[in-house]
Amino acid sequence: MTAPVPITISVSFNWRLITASDQDNWPFRVDVNTSSSSFGDYRGPRVYRFFFEPGDGGAACYIGEAEEFHDRLGDYIQAVRNARSETIESQAALNEKLKSDKEKRKKLLSTQKGEIPGRILSAETGGSRVRLELLDFNDFYFNRILISAEEFGDLYMRRAIENLAILHARSPQIEILNRGTDSRSKFFTRLMARNAKDLDAARS
Repeated sequence: MTAPVPITISVSFNWRLITASDQDNWPFRVDVNTSSSSFGDYRGPRVYRFFFEPGDGGAACYIGEAEEFHDRLGDYIQAVRNARSETIESQAALNEKLKSDKEKRKKLLSTQKGEIPGRILSAETGGSRVRLELLDFNDFYFNRILISAEEFGDLYMRRAIENLAILHARSPQIEILNRGTDSRSKFFTRLMARNAKDLDAARS
């Protein structure tokens, strides 16, 4: 019996930069009192990404979805402020205890008040760049169902694209921070082994 031929659906995912940690409108800066109201043009349902450029460690990203991105951004801003406040309060003790071990300090920061706020603070401390981006993609049909950003008010539509974006982002060079993902060697070891097997079969 001949195996079914996989169907290819080509979707162009483009991440549009809306702010970064080296820009004046970065809402998580310690020296400004920026709020999510500065991003009023980005209201509504969105799929978004925090991309942590390589600093002391490798690149990493977190992909999420929100029915109201403006409100979700406000939640992140408050969480970072809370985490920074707690960090400042214990800064003297931290510096004394961990001053000789930069890696331990980075790990502690990255786990405070959630993974993403902690990562933002850790990047701030280490001087690495963070980008906040929104997903743009071309509309496409899946079994006669139109998949479109215009329909992002539908939770299942948003989450379908969020999960496709996570799969699309997988790379040996990028750590995927979403829970439950197999972002590094296991997935690509299987993928490369399967591709090598298919190539050998085609040559024989």
